[in-house]
Amino acid sequence: DEVKRTEHSQRVAEDLAIREYLEEQSKRKESDVKLKQEKEALKTRILAEQSRKIAEERAKKEELEALINDYYEEQRAQKQRDDERAEFEKKALVREQMIASNAEQMRMKQVKKDQEIAEEHKFRQQMMDKLAREERFDQMNREKQARMKVEHTRIVQELIETKRRQQDEDAERERILLAQQKAHDDEWARYVALERERMLEEDRKST
Repeated sequence: DEVKRTEHSQRVAEDLAIREYLEEQSKRKESDVKLKQEKEALKTRILAEQSRKIAEERAKKEELEALINDYYEEQRAQKQRDDERAEFEKKALVREQMIASNAEQMRMKQVKKDQEIAEEHKFRQQMMDKLAREERFDQMNREKQARMKVEHTRIVQELIETKRRQQDEDAERERILLAQQKAHDDEWARYVALERERMLEEDRKST
């Protein structure tokens, strides 16, 4: 009986030890699973936070780039508007100067024409008086005076037409000289513009 009790006690003790061992293993396994789950959850939260920060940084960068692009686009557009306005004002000024110059030229032309008419009238009268004196006009009868006056008028008119032709020839020579000078000035202006562009291009390449 004593042996049986001892064996029973041993079996009970062994069963208890086995149960405790199994319970310990089960608890350890549960703890390992829980720890693994917590690590995975922490890893997931960290990755999510990193993704959120990356997305925020990317959004901020894209927003900044958009603002910079908008700024430079506005600067370019403003410069284009300024250039267009300056070009318009330049053309308007040139147009006004041309109108004023044309008006001044017309005025000077009219003044010159009036002077030529006055000088021609004066010349005609002087020549008629000169011819009358040379022909002793005051000593002729009316009929001869009339004939001589017609002849004198013809002579004076020929002199005036000769003078006009000379003036026209002088004006044509002056026009040709002015045209040649303008062509020379235009050619020089083109050369200066090309040289300036070449120097600017060299500066751009060197920077």
